[in-house]
Order: sequence, then C-alpha cells, then structure tokens
Amino acid sequence: FSQTPIDFKWLHQHEARIKGRLDTLVTREGEAGDLEFKASLLGGQLDVEAHAGSLNGGPATARLQVDTLQQNPAIALNGTFSRLHGDLIKADFPRSGYFDLTTAGRSQAEMAGNLNGMVYLELGAGNLDYSKLMLLTADVAMDVFESLIPGHDKTQPRLECAVTLGVFNAGIGSTPYGYAARTNQANLVGKVELNLKKEMMRLNLSSGSRRGLGFAIGNVFSNTVAIEGPITNPRIIPDAAGVLW
Repeated sequence: FSQTPIDFKWLHQHEARIKGRLDTLVTREGEAGDLEFKASLLGGQLDVEAHAGSLNGGPATARLQVDTLQQNPAIALNGTFSRLHGDLIKADFPRSGYFDLTTAGRSQAEMAGNLNGMVYLELGAGNLDYSKLMLLTADVAMDVFESLIPGHDKTQPRLECAVTLGVFNAGIGSTPYGYAARTNQANLVGKVELNLKKEMMRLNLSSGSRRGLGFAIGNVFSNTVAIEGPITNPRIIPDAAGVLW
C-alpha cells in the first residue's frame, strides 16, 4: 500500500448537495435499476448513500462517510448486497452479504493498518473458475486446487454453496469461524488471515471428497494446503502447520 499522503484538500474547497433517482444505470461493470442516491459535501465532510432495487441481479445498499476534520481523516463504509451476479464480481454464482468497515489515516498504508470491522459473505450455486478466485493468482489457484481436488479439471467445477465471516481489528483480518464451501467435487473448509500492516496473508484449505455421490473408491481423498506470503504474490508452502506472524 502506498505511503504517499492522500490529498484531501478538495473536500474543503467545495460544497455540494446532490439527490437523485435513476430507473436504470448501465456501465461496463454492471447494471443497476431503481437507483436512489444522495450526497453531501460540507466543510470537509463527505456523506454518500445509495440504494439499488437491483444491482446485477439483486438489491444493494451502500454508504460512504469521510470526515477530514479529525487529526487523521476517518472513513466509514457499510452496505448490504443480495444475489449479486455478473461482470462486477467476475463470477457466475450469486453473492450475498454485508460489510461494515472503518479506518483512519493520511495514506493508503495508514488506512490499511487501521482497518476495523467485518465482512459477511454467502455464495450461491453456479459454475466455478478456480483461476479467478480472490487473493490468489491464476497459477497459484490452479496448483492449489490440483492438490486439494485431484482431477478437478476433468469436469466443470460447480459451486453449490459457501459462507464465511471476516473480522478486521487494527489492520489484522481473519475468519474466526473459518469458511466452508461445497462443490460438485468436494467439501472445502479453511481459514484466512490477512496482515494489512505487513501486507502479508495466509490461507489454510482442506478438502474432502463427497461420499455417496458416485465417486469411485480411487477418487476418495482428503488433502490440506497452506498458502502464505505477500498479498500480491503468495505461494504454496510445504508446512501447512506453520505460522506467518
């Protein structure tokens, strides 16, 4: 994350109030319908709120607040989304959940290191492309799932469901209850840890073959993989029981 100070001067140089409604908004990233929004910029404080009856398939709300009157500019971001599909998230399966995050600082690095809050995510059924998973490069993702699910590339992977809760405290993020997912090929469980101050990450993933669903004896498996390293370039590690920090 950049340590270059963010220029907040423009928030003090302008004042505005905006309120509106759009039946449909179409962009290259997605489509929103029944969209209501309002924003105010007064004395260095920005407050933006939007509600969409449909955003790439389902309703969504979001609110962004920026307060530059404090010694360290503060930011709060929260919202909800349901059945989100399409190019906006680069996935064929729906996503639902909510987020409530706060931070403060004068640079990207300070804000990342001061992040607090939570993110809850549910995934629905749909075709799954392992190479497009968040936090992993395409090459690492394919190596990971080749280890977790031998022969996964012989059939079209399909997600049935998944759920997780992420919690951030002073730039340290984790999934305190782990995460769980079920595909047409396997059951997956694991844990994610992010250290935004050090820009490091660690993922533990375990898989087990689904029994009683047509798997041959030779296809029964149970594997564990760990990935750790810089957020921008994590790698598979041989010792899945190691500790990153």
